[in-house]
Amino acid sequence: MAKKKVTRTVYKRTPGLPDEEVAYRLVKLYFGDIARASVRRSIDLDSTINAYFYTLKRVENKEKELKAVQRIVEEEEEQMKSESKAELIPEPKPEPKSN
Repeated sequence: MAKKKVTRTVYKRTPGLPDEEVAYRLVKLYFGDIARASVRRSIDLDSTINAYFYTLKRVENKEKELKAVQRIVEEEEEQMKSESKAELIPEPKPEPKSN
């Protein structure tokens, strides 16, 4: 029986949604729903703008980051294929008996 190659879709781009809109929605989600109320009270305009541009840059570079992560995962999968079960999951060492 031949093994099937498993492929994963980590990110699927929605056509027509610009990176700027994605960054805006992520920042809005973070500040609106995720960040605690105490954090939101201490945020000023500069912090919000910095968060937006940081997120925008990350969204624009997502393809490079995704390829780097996929390469690392594939390398680790290849390494794991050659390792034995004992190497992957070592047996616990017995505790010394004290009298």
